[in-house]
Amino acid sequence: MRFDRFDAEARDTLVRAKRLAREFHHQRLLPEHLLFGVLERTSGEGSRLLRSIGADPALLLAGVEERLRREPKVYGGDEIYLARPAQRVLEAALRRVPSEQHPGEADLLEVLAGLEGEPVGELLRRQGATADALRQRRPGRRPTVSTGAPPSAAAPGEAPPVS
Repeated sequence: MRFDRFDAEARDTLVRAKRLAREFHHQRLLPEHLLFGVLERTSGEGSRLLRSIGADPALLLAGVEERLRREPKVYGGDEIYLARPAQRVLEAALRRVPSEQHPGEADLLEVLAGLEGEPVGELLRRQGATADALRQRRPGRRPTVSTGAPPSAAAPGEAPPVS
């Protein structure tokens, strides 16, 4: 996956997600790592958007961190793999914007909020952060290119290592 297709803020989120996976000794980068990367930057577009709909980014961050602490730890390897659910989040964010634009942190957040069957989506929805609510509150929101909901993240398998 080429991270240069995302805007600078989203790339920063991806870097933070990968750093977090390493700190937690996780072998796979999950949607939870992506959400943590969004929430960790309290002044970022994602956190501002969540606050605008009445969600509490600090409470969400605590919930994501609790979920990540339950993930299995792997010691001895330095390779972080992009888990299939996280890969689907990134691919869906790329489909949301015209090809000449770069998806941002808010695009990642909208896709995460729309995940069905994944704990990260449920965590966001419990705070009222649905994909529709987020989309309606985005200033200067971009038109959505793909139609339909983001794909379910329940498929098995792994993607190549995150570079």
